Amino acid sequence: MDARSVATKAAADGLSPAPYVKNLLIEYFPTLPRDVGSSTQLFSQDIGRALLNESVLYLLRAMSHMVSYEVIYSKHQFSWALVTLYYANYFCALSMNRLAGKAISSANGKHYEVTADRIQSSFQIKRIGVNNHTLVWDTNYNLYADFNWQDSSYNGTLIKVSNRNHFERKLRENINYHPDSYKELFSSRSNKNLLSCFGKNYWVSPTTVLLLPFPNETEKDIANLECRSIGRQIILLTILGEIKKILQPSSKSILVGYFNNFSKNIMNRPPFNSKLKLMFQSLIQDCLS
Repeated sequence: MDARSVATKAAADGLSPAPYVKNLLIEYFPTLPRDVGSSTQLFSQDIGRALLNESVLYLLRAMSHMVSYEVIYSKHQFSWALVTLYYANYFCALSMNRLAGKAISSANGKHYEVTADRIQSSFQIKRIGVNNHTLVWDTNYNLYADFNWQDSSYNGTLIKVSNRNHFERKLRENINYHPDSYKELFSSRSNKNLLSCFGKNYWVSPTTVLLLPFPNETEKDIANLECRSIGRQIILLTILGEIKKILQPSSKSILVGYFNNFSKNIMNRPPFNSKLKLMFQSLIQDCLS
């Protein structure tokens, strides 16, 4: 699977109008399956538009979390910075899943898995028992297990941003729920300054960063999540660049509008790190050109 094949499928139903998956499931609720494990088939261009619409919104949310991460890190709140980086990756996973035709959503307290069929505008709606982060990551790993991406900035290194060990989720859960996390609460500022990886690993591939030496595990974890997040965001922007080429004018206008508003309201205001800002500006320009 490559960016162009994902784009061709994701753009089939366009982006105009731009609805939301949950609202559509509520609208279709009387026809949805009632029992966990049962499924039904729906023909709806609106669902295809909703998947594409939400994929863009989740990508922008992931990019905005990178801004938040930078602010939090600069205040030496390293544990919460890691959690914020996790969500940058998580929203990328949601975005990537939707581009590949898969979404997990809820309607009236019930959970459903939406899967695009091979037939355009045809979707399978399956009633599921849970809607959680584990399921989102399993879906992402399965969908992108064979997605290879090559970038000349990494000297031709083949990058796989998907794996099946739930590194991202397990790290976030350990920080959020382990009573011994948030060690910076008991560390002096001089010790905090030992964590100096902020921003210097943006251009390292997720594969290569695993081979680099790090003075401590926290710095290694931050660098790892940084690279995975940026890698996923670059892949998403590459796919959206391919999608824009085949969208109708009304759908292109919606896509361009989203990114223009993001640039105006987020990237052109402090405290966006200059290095990351220039990178995103270049990527967005390539995507929309």
